[in-house]
Amino acid sequence: MMPINSIMIAIMFITFFIACKRDAFLVFVFSIIGILTALFSLKFAVFSPYIATIEIFQMPLMSILYMLILLTNSLIVCIFSYFWSKKKSDIYYKEEFYLFLLISTLGGMVVIIANHAVSFFIGIELVSISLLGIIGYTIFSDSSFNAVLKYGILSGISSICMLLGMILMFCTTGSLNINTWGLYIEYAYLYQDYLFLIGLALFFSTILFKLAFFPFHLWTAEIYEGAPIVSLGHLSGIYKIIFLLILIRFFSFFNGLENNELAFFTGTIACISILFGTIRAVFEPDIKKLFGYTSIAQSGYFLALIMTGFHHNKINLENINFYIVSYLLGTLGVFSILNLIDHLYKNSKKNYNIQRYVGLFWNQPFLAISATIMLFSLVGIPPTCGFFGKYYLFLNIISGKFSILGVSGFIGSILGMYCYFKIIAVFYQKVPKIVSNNVGNNNIALFLLKLIVFVITFLIILFGIFPQILINFLKLNIFL
Repeated sequence: MMPINSIMIAIMFITFFIACKRDAFLVFVFSIIGILTALFSLKFAVFSPYIATIEIFQMPLMSILYMLILLTNSLIVCIFSYFWSKKKSDIYYKEEFYLFLLISTLGGMVVIIANHAVSFFIGIELVSISLLGIIGYTIFSDSSFNAVLKYGILSGISSICMLLGMILMFCTTGSLNINTWGLYIEYAYLYQDYLFLIGLALFFSTILFKLAFFPFHLWTAEIYEGAPIVSLGHLSGIYKIIFLLILIRFFSFFNGLENNELAFFTGTIACISILFGTIRAVFEPDIKKLFGYTSIAQSGYFLALIMTGFHHNKINLENINFYIVSYLLGTLGVFSILNLIDHLYKNSKKNYNIQRYVGLFWNQPFLAISATIMLFSLVGIPPTCGFFGKYYLFLNIISGKFSILGVSGFIGSILGMYCYFKIIAVFYQKVPKIVSNNVGNNNIALFLLKLIVFVITFLIILFGIFPQILINFLKLNIFL
């Protein structure tokens, strides 16, 4: 509970300073201190293999790993958001962004360690409501307003479905404890209890919406288009982390995928999500919407990895977590570079068309090379850590004999390679500068942002050449 307390204290201080005196730098400093304190407090939680403070929370070591990833992601987004807000003259109140960021981080941490429907639902709503502010912070833009409106309505409906599902499962089991639900799924004759099945279906439909699986994907592209570029690193990070952990936890209740109906259902969703996301991304010229569609495909890959990892009761959490870390490094790195480009150059174009980045290598070779490495990792090309992530994915698919899923994953990988390679080709076109050459004057800020990009790039290469380093780290943080 110590990391959560650190974030809550930071939120209280920030709220106090916003009420008394608006100072964006001071609020930024307190946000950084709160996140760093929460990260430091994780060190003490590691020494306790299992912490059960009260019935509504529990903290296994796997949760500590996910909290570490979530806090690191929030720290990087917080740093980039400060320099992003300084450059945005149309944002009058810059302090609230950090409040939204910390509240969503707090909600994600609550979800990660939740063991009760009440704490779980509160964490989900903390994330969802604060993300409304993060997505719509540039509300004067038409695309941003449409994104907030669509996400707000759909997210509210999905939350109602989740709440109704929890109520139906409570009516059957008489408990709001998630572990009790797991025991009921594992030992009860589930398929004759239609009330519990309806509740479970409503619950999972909300998870499918949050992770943008097909056919619950309709909000994704417009959200990515309307949200500020600095928000996308947080949006793609926090959603993937907390909801994938929920999927992993609930799949473990089913004692493997011995049930043919469940295997068929999850496999079909994974296949369609992979194919739809990559096919739609091939024809998308806007780079933000392109990553929105590829995130749908990535959700399909995640589901495929989870369902094959739990097939025949074989739990490959190391493979799953390796893929998650490699994906988050790639996406966070790409959005950091796009944000850094906005910091370096005046946005002469209002959109994020791929052609905006023509000749990036000849203007900023470091950023172009780093972006190339990150895109290589997302598509699974050696020597990046994304290669081993895809290797573990197809290894699980082949060992589980999921032939249709393997074919869909292979086709999706080829199409994804085309999507990312058309971006890379634009970087190295030798043409006159298209973006404005008015470079920012803050050399310290520029050095700090480039240093973060360099560290992410270095980790992608390091884990790609020496994957055992990351594997050993993940083994130390897994509790079964």
